[in-house]
Amino acid sequence: MYTKLTNLGWIILEKYADSRNNYIILVFRPEEQDFAWGYSYDPVSGSWAQGHYNYYDFDSARQALLAAYPNVKNRRTF
Repeated sequence: MYTKLTNLGWIILEKYADSRNNYIILVFRPEEQDFAWGYSYDPVSGSWAQGHYNYYDFDSARQALLAAYPNVKNRRTF
């Protein structure tokens, strides 16, 4: 299971779930030195349906995620 790193080796910083229990993750991408978030994350395969990339700090990535999905609930485990 990919619960701390994605299948690409990106570091999972926060995990969320929407009202349908689709997972959304906020990650740090070491090679790019930036942040991203992915919707519909599958912890078994480590992949997601849609990603949003190139945020240069954690706060801007998190604000964009929460603006797109204002009803998510913070979730610490899969």
